Amino acid sequence: MAIQLCRGKYHASHIPGTILVVATGWHPTSGYQVWFEPDRAPFHLALYHEAPEIGADVLTAFTVATTISDPTNTIQLIWVRDAGGVHAVKVEPAFDVVACGGDMPFPLAGGDMPIPLVGGGMPFPLGGRGGDPPFPTAEAYGKERAAIKPGHCGAWYAWINKMPGSPHRLFVIGTCVFPTTGWTVKLKRAVPQGTNPAILILDKIVKPPTGIVLPVITTVNVRYEEMAHVDFKEVEIRPGPTIPVHIVQ
Repeated sequence: MAIQLCRGKYHASHIPGTILVVATGWHPTSGYQVWFEPDRAPFHLALYHEAPEIGADVLTAFTVATTISDPTNTIQLIWVRDAGGVHAVKVEPAFDVVACGGDMPFPLAGGDMPIPLVGGGMPFPLGGRGGDPPFPTAEAYGKERAAIKPGHCGAWYAWINKMPGSPHRLFVIGTCVFPTTGWTVKLKRAVPQGTNPAILILDKIVKPPTGIVLPVITTVNVRYEEMAHVDFKEVEIRPGPTIPVHIVQ
């Protein structure tokens, strides 16, 4: 399908050395791909989308994000070009955003939440951004997700947020791929837990679709979180795998 300019609402904020730009909006069907690209001048972006060959006839929200380098944190305006024209967007101080619905919670300042984002965004806390060990670069993370075959899950990561000013919280994220639309996946704390208190056991609950589905490869982002009263060393996702827990502080 043809790539065209999209349309959205925009928010920009400073994080250390960087401007975080977020776009939100909706499409009349599912399956659209949305992303930012650098535009014609510094601090200019363009928002594009590509329609699916086939999509469910349901209004579908999107959230995408990108970053612009600003080492001095002095830039006050950026510009976004979309189907509605060119928009001047004020760059705000660092801000907190709560998780958004759909499969795409988006970024918070301080590393509080994971950020699975479409169009090149990274799902890791700001205190441990992609490329900072132990988290992968955007390219490596994209390849890891792309290698997941339909009917399987992967790209699992877990961390405990110990950033100052917020309660310690555990996050687990992953990606599942299915041959059709309509699948749901969630992680649930196993009862009872095992004998090792340093290992958190989660059950992966996969529910197949009901009713009419579309025969298109569908990616489902999975997230689990809880207060971290224990410094877990590993998370066992039954029926597998077991992954390490990283500390972000």
